Amino acid sequence: MTVASCGPSFSGVRPASGSLSPSRHSSSSSNNLSLSVSNPMLLLNDIAHRYESTSRIVMEYVDNALDDAEAMFRENGGERYPRPIDIVVSLDVAARRLEVRDNCSGMDRAGLLRLVQNVGESSKKGTPWLNGQFGFGLHAFRACADRLVLSSRRDGEEHLQLAIDRSASTFEEPRALSSPFDSDTGTGTLVTMEGVDDQWMEGVDVASIVNEIELHFERLLSRENLSIRVREVASDGTVVREERCKPFDYHDVAGTTFHRQFQVDDHQVRVHLKVADHEYEGQRARFFALGRRINEVSHVHSFMKRSAYRHSLWAHPQLIGYIDVGDCVDPVITRDEFKQTKARGELYKQLLALEPSLQAALEREMEKHKVMTLGGLEDVLSSVLGTLARDDRRTVREAMRAQHPELFGVTGVDRVNVDGEVDGEQDVAFDGNAEGEDGAATDDAEAPLAASTSSASASSTSSSSPAAENKKPRRPRRTMNIGIRFAQIPASDSGQAKRSQLIGNVIEINTEHPDFVKRLGRRMGKPRITDRLSAYLAGVIAAQYKESFYRQHNRNPERGEIYSDLLNDTYRLEASIRRRLPSLQRHLNKMNVVSKRNT
Repeated sequence: MTVASCGPSFSGVRPASGSLSPSRHSSSSSNNLSLSVSNPMLLLNDIAHRYESTSRIVMEYVDNALDDAEAMFRENGGERYPRPIDIVVSLDVAARRLEVRDNCSGMDRAGLLRLVQNVGESSKKGTPWLNGQFGFGLHAFRACADRLVLSSRRDGEEHLQLAIDRSASTFEEPRALSSPFDSDTGTGTLVTMEGVDDQWMEGVDVASIVNEIELHFERLLSRENLSIRVREVASDGTVVREERCKPFDYHDVAGTTFHRQFQVDDHQVRVHLKVADHEYEGQRARFFALGRRINEVSHVHSFMKRSAYRHSLWAHPQLIGYIDVGDCVDPVITRDEFKQTKARGELYKQLLALEPSLQAALEREMEKHKVMTLGGLEDVLSSVLGTLARDDRRTVREAMRAQHPELFGVTGVDRVNVDGEVDGEQDVAFDGNAEGEDGAATDDAEAPLAASTSSASASSTSSSSPAAENKKPRRPRRTMNIGIRFAQIPASDSGQAKRSQLIGNVIEINTEHPDFVKRLGRRMGKPRITDRLSAYLAGVIAAQYKESFYRQHNRNPERGEIYSDLLNDTYRLEASIRRRLPSLQRHLNKMNVVSKRNT
């Protein structure tokens, strides 16, 4: 029997195949119209392309397994699983196949059909401890693979298998298999993605999937009796490599700890943050919900636009840990943001109250690494970069004037100053300052405080897409200048040394990086700024500045333009630095040491 593949439901009405035009209900409700989706398969395929990596798609199927085992965990007191839960991700590169197998409860025929057919009607909705709420996760494979095969068995039920083809609008009824389900319990689910596209297999290996699982399910991996393994297999099924996923141990991290618990509408929120003595890759402060990662805090725009410290705090590589919001707020369908509700506003209000203490602890840690003897050079470089930034803003302003003269008045008087701000007006968005449900300004009303904050520009209006052409233009915004600071940046936990890093609106240059040390000359035991150091500083600053500039102005230039811009900015900075070398050297000659820690 062939079953129609149904699309997402809207307002509780299941869409039917056919025309997109509205259809009427029965005569008892003749004034009501229902929505229909003409091609659910194409709609689901488009939705699936919201996923940006194969590893993230795999997370959906690992997540389904964890949800399946959650009832056992809760019924056992919420401390441990009553029996070993084993989830295995298998990767066969040659066959372009990925599998996720578990030994959980599995599904019967009705559950399997409901999972596939009733997209948008997840049976987990309304169950507060389950993560899957939308019913779209099963169809994530459509972004990267030709076919999804589901095999599952529930205790006392038959072993069933069902296949879905991303290019087909129908699928066959589940068929019964005579073979037992391959798990120690005889129950569970096997999800197989077949025919994974070549470009989606690039860079996919055991390490990348393990890393994604450890970051995404960090809060769950410490549970007793849970094992998640990732293996690479050969074409004959031989295991080439296998690695078990492990939780991150914050107890081993030196630094200042911030543990808080509070409630939002009777829902528990747990804050576990730490200002570490060095960077731990992948561990920057993140939001979690029900033990699953939502996003890095600095990437949750609805929160960042309300933060007083923004990227200088939340994007700092030495602020690590998590904020687990439980089920007090719901994520959006892409699970990288939170829905706009009153509960979200209350959550953010309580988190914002922690910011001053976090910022103070971070500044104390950073002060330990500041290089005091290069303060004069910091001032000069900040001034040089400020001049370059003003020139760039003037260029953006002139481009905006040419494309949108209405932003500059009709009398010939320039209403936009050199920083892109309309003279005599408060720096708000061109299209007004609207308030959302939770009391936060909408994204369009966000006034940028840091160089990394996005802002529309003349360059971003060049897109040829209809959406870009019809989008209401926005005038340039005022932007804070980027400063320069020399610091002894500790290496990350992997031993990697950074040449520089952008923290908020400050570029930190690492004076302990070997490339810096080799280029800083000495004369009579005192530091000497060499031509090689001038060129090095110009290159390092240009790279950080240009990345910030592109992000701020929503630009995604071609590789050739990036290369040209970097060269131009590097040469401009180097020339400006060299002109100031004599005064810089006189300042440094007064110092007796190259650098020291201010502890």
